[in-house]
Amino acid sequence: MSSGSKMKVALPTKGVAIRKNQKYATVFKVVRVAKNEKGTPTNERVAIGRLDETGSMLVPNKNYWSFYPNGNIEILPRHNSIRSVGVAFLVDHILEYLGLKKMLLNTFGESRAEHIHAAVLHMTSRGNGFTKISDFFEEYSLYEPPLDSPKASALFASITYDERMRFFKKWIAKHKADYYWACDVRSFSTDSEKIQDAVMDDDRRNEKLAQINLGCFISQDSGLPVYYATYPGPITDKSQLPDMTSHNAEFNAKNLLFALDRDFGATDNLKFMNENGYSYVLGGKLSQKTILSAVDSSWPGIKSTRFRIKYSLYAKPVHGRFLGVYSTVHVYFDPDLAERQTSELLRAVEIMETELSRKKELTEKTAKRHRHYFDLDLNGDDAFIYSKNFNKIDEAAKRFGFFCLLSNADLDGKEILSIYRRKDVIENNFVDIKNYDDVKLARTDYAAAVEGKLFCSFISLIVAAEIGETLRETMAEKSWSKDDVISELEKIRLITASENRREMNPMTKTQKLIFEKFDLDETDLLAYLSRG
Repeated sequence: MSSGSKMKVALPTKGVAIRKNQKYATVFKVVRVAKNEKGTPTNERVAIGRLDETGSMLVPNKNYWSFYPNGNIEILPRHNSIRSVGVAFLVDHILEYLGLKKMLLNTFGESRAEHIHAAVLHMTSRGNGFTKISDFFEEYSLYEPPLDSPKASALFASITYDERMRFFKKWIAKHKADYYWACDVRSFSTDSEKIQDAVMDDDRRNEKLAQINLGCFISQDSGLPVYYATYPGPITDKSQLPDMTSHNAEFNAKNLLFALDRDFGATDNLKFMNENGYSYVLGGKLSQKTILSAVDSSWPGIKSTRFRIKYSLYAKPVHGRFLGVYSTVHVYFDPDLAERQTSELLRAVEIMETELSRKKELTEKTAKRHRHYFDLDLNGDDAFIYSKNFNKIDEAAKRFGFFCLLSNADLDGKEILSIYRRKDVIENNFVDIKNYDDVKLARTDYAAAVEGKLFCSFISLIVAAEIGETLRETMAEKSWSKDDVISELEKIRLITASENRREMNPMTKTQKLIFEKFDLDETDLLAYLSRG
């Protein structure tokens, strides 16, 4: 029998010893008492668990049951017995100080605003799948489950276009219009025929599915999402660009910058954005001749300290006509990336060499792939000799560590890269819309529910972006992801014991560090818990 997080037993009154450390008080079962050679009493003991937070009960481990198979067990109350409160506290704090709670209240009313808040908490912690939402709120909220799956569906379907627009206008008013708003455009597929912006197109699996494109606009001042809009696809068609800018006048978006994947790199698209005063940051293809030429012209001068933008990363601007439009290719070189790619190449060459050493014969057909890195001499009876061609290997590794971004914005390489990499935040949050069985657009036939869920995902995205912005340096230093931060905060638990007594486990150094970056401490958490 094993113990669970809600299980406690009476502390044995005899035959046990207790040893305290900084974190726990461990309880041992004394199994034998004796004296050593000097006559000093000693004993053999086995850990059987630890004292609970009150110091009066035992939280047993598996050893306990071998000594006390019929131990007295106290089951805590089913609801509100142990709740993870760290994430709920941080999400509530972020929504409060960004002013989002008030905006949601004024736009949707108290009941729906609370439900949106609950949906955002779930999305921040667990993503966009809502099949087990009731279980989630039983463990991760101070209140009775405020949202179950049917209520969530009703909530999403109730969120109207006009309400979303009213909210966006309130939220946008808090951001400086004279900064760039970077628009990241994403596409995903659905077989639903009831979604207005879905347009038939071939997706990557070569299945005929409708495609929806989502553009999310991020303020370069705050680093936070400002608003989003959906468009019919495919986005590589320049005829869709006017749709992507249709809300600009309404939202006073003066300095719009599109952050786009390299597949968007068509001359007509770039000309349209130039002619209409829009900026762009576009992934560059090294296979494109003029971009490849920009890379070759940057070597070896790019390794000058004048082009170093951070540790092990260099950026050099190259101006000229690219894809038929005058702009700038920002050439980046990462020595660490080059070393990793070179190691992978040399490993591949080594594997090929091992294969060749074991072959007894080789035909022209089977020799084809080996000729990339080896000189091969074949005679008529399929016998052969081989040797490494280091010139070919060096040529293959020539552009390792390089990548490019194409832009017409008057920004330096560091700013351009920061804008482009923020696309990952969008990807990691909005892509979940299609990654859970209960919310796959292929199974969702109601446009309103899809749009409502996208809206709640957008609020969750703001929370995630704020976590990323506030903890940027700490997360980089410690190699944390957003999920690592969430996981650490989930360990903060509130325990409701008998007679409605409530206790919280001590915060760890890491948890305190996270809260410190948000100007919070344990006192703020206790105040939040007291309101619950």
